[in-house]
Amino acid sequence: MVYLLEQQIFLTLEFRH
Repeated sequence: MVYLLEQQIFLTLEFRH
């Protein structure tokens, strides 16, 4: 489930860009 959390952070970071 850690991978899911990391993916969400990556998505948020990309969205923030």
